[in-house]
Amino acid sequence: MGGLWSRVAVRWVLEADFEGMESIERHAFEQPWSGAELRGVLRTREAAGVVVEVNRRLAGYMFYELHPSRVEVLTIAVEYRSRRLGCGTALLGWLKARMTTERQRMETVVRERNLSAQLFLRSQGFRAERVLRGYFADTDEEAYQMVYRQMSRMCNA
Repeated sequence: MGGLWSRVAVRWVLEADFEGMESIERHAFEQPWSGAELRGVLRTREAAGVVVEVNRRLAGYMFYELHPSRVEVLTIAVEYRSRRLGCGTALLGWLKARMTTERQRMETVVRERNLSAQLFLRSQGFRAERVLRGYFADTDEEAYQMVYRQMSRMCNA
């Protein structure tokens, strides 16, 4: 699976997606969110979620919150066999395309040990701006605040 034979598409989260998202979550993270926690995120007023499909099969998801001057990526995960097919890039690209002149900053927090996420985010234009000590309740591991700043769109005069 890959290359010309793969069709990657992003769409809004549906109730039917949660079982697959919970499975991806368990395999992607050392401290996974439960199904109830995943559902709970979308019950907040500012939060939204999208999934990515490869050939109409759930391959990953992203939850984010819209704030007045920024977008916060709460979580992003891609199943192992769908990595390096452009799924994470498609999710972030979908969100970048919806940034506005008021919201030109996107941020997320990454565990210090999650080097693959740090490298992926860097490849997407994110930069580590702060070290967050004591951020996680379950460990003394540090976290990095990763930030993407969208360049102002120039108008042709």
